[in-house]
Amino acid sequence: RRMTKIVVVTGASRGFGQEVALAAAKAGLADRYVLVSRSSSVSTAEGIAKIQNNATVEANLIDFAEIDQLEGKLQGILEALDLASCTSLTWINNHGSLGPLQSLEDFTAAQISQIKLEIDANVTSVLVASAVLLRALKASPKEGRRVQLVNVSSLAAVKPFVAWGVYCAGKAARDMVSAVVAEECKGAGVRTLNYAPGPLDTDMQREIREGCAHEATREHFSSLHQEGKLVAPAHSASKLVALLADDTFESGQHVDYFDLK
Repeated sequence: RRMTKIVVVTGASRGFGQEVALAAAKAGLADRYVLVSRSSSVSTAEGIAKIQNNATVEANLIDFAEIDQLEGKLQGILEALDLASCTSLTWINNHGSLGPLQSLEDFTAAQISQIKLEIDANVTSVLVASAVLLRALKASPKEGRRVQLVNVSSLAAVKPFVAWGVYCAGKAARDMVSAVVAEECKGAGVRTLNYAPGPLDTDMQREIREGCAHEATREHFSSLHQEGKLVAPAHSASKLVALLADDTFESGQHVDYFDLK
């Protein structure tokens, strides 16, 4: 039975998730990569194969807003991993969406009906994934196995932004899920990290610049873009991977890109 090191990345089809998966391959963090996303992550899988050609890569399609199917789908992925022969597992919850970028007093009926879906996709899904993962680890115990559970966080988890009510609430909740898992798993070989990657130059930032109803917030991010102050996703991803490889972070803490040298 071959011992394996596994990296799982959700939201891996593009943007930061794709860069994290590629950075992990560059660092040789694993010999098996599991990509999970709502749309095809074939280009990410091909990128990993080019960098680390002896690695196994698999891509799974999951919509994290479909909570009623999520447990079964994640269980299927975990069962296929053979956790009993895994010496190191890094699970990175990167999936997420912005939701309506409106002040709460301006929410339309359509936006109000969207709230539950957004919270399901961004928060409920992380609670479900954490529960399913911890249960699977308990069912397949292994001495000395290292598990890192990473939440891709945001400055919005700790700082309020006008017109970002749903997004800020979701990110704050995810940070707390991570902190609770850290408490529940003390001494059990499972450690968690909330990593805020900085203002990334991705499609999500473009959505903010084009779609945020609050002018000052919109202008703030537009000026970051114009002045070249947005962070390159690949650079932030390599900082996260270095943090994971080093493995000395304090479990449950919130670390920002700008905190790292």
